Amino acid sequence: MSLAPGEQETPSGVSPWRLAALLLPMLLVIWVWNTRFPPVREYRLYFTEDRRPAELPWDQITEDWSEAEVSRRFESYPVRCEPDYTGIPQVTRVCTVDVKSFNGAPALYVSFMFAGSTLQRVVTMVPWWSHAAGLAALQSSYGTPSASQQHWHAGVRLHRWNLANGAAIFYNRDRPLNPLQPNSAHWVGPTACRQTSCMK
Repeated sequence: MSLAPGEQETPSGVSPWRLAALLLPMLLVIWVWNTRFPPVREYRLYFTEDRRPAELPWDQITEDWSEAEVSRRFESYPVRCEPDYTGIPQVTRVCTVDVKSFNGAPALYVSFMFAGSTLQRVVTMVPWWSHAAGLAALQSSYGTPSASQQHWHAGVRLHRWNLANGAAIFYNRDRPLNPLQPNSAHWVGPTACRQTSCMK
């Protein structure tokens, strides 16, 4: 077909707008993946490092554990002990262990939190997409939760399992809407549970 005077043949190929629409999301993903924003950084390390699963029944943890005990039990894992960075009242030191999973549930890491010489809390960070797996692992070991919050408190609703030694385990009842926000399983020692209500 011949072109009318003044008409130009449209070149074949991808238009600049379509190319931009393809490149911008790719550049955004690359930028997010390489940012130092803590949740993204932890997910990146989880997928790129050669990590190992860890097993440590929650009911074997005691407040008597020291930093040395954590290092001994996880001697073949990377363990970092440093001054508290969480802002949790009374916590003075934190030992973090990088893992692939903890007690059968995917986990980015496990943090052992000390109030002076007392192990007060143990927290695992469960990837957002593994919320159901984290809950199933706890139910498999400890059955139906001892209590479950019906109403939101401080932005979350929790399940609680009571342990025979007076400690308790907590887990998010709901998966967060934000995929960058992990779930967490918390072991709270008997002393901490006596000092303040472990679930409101």
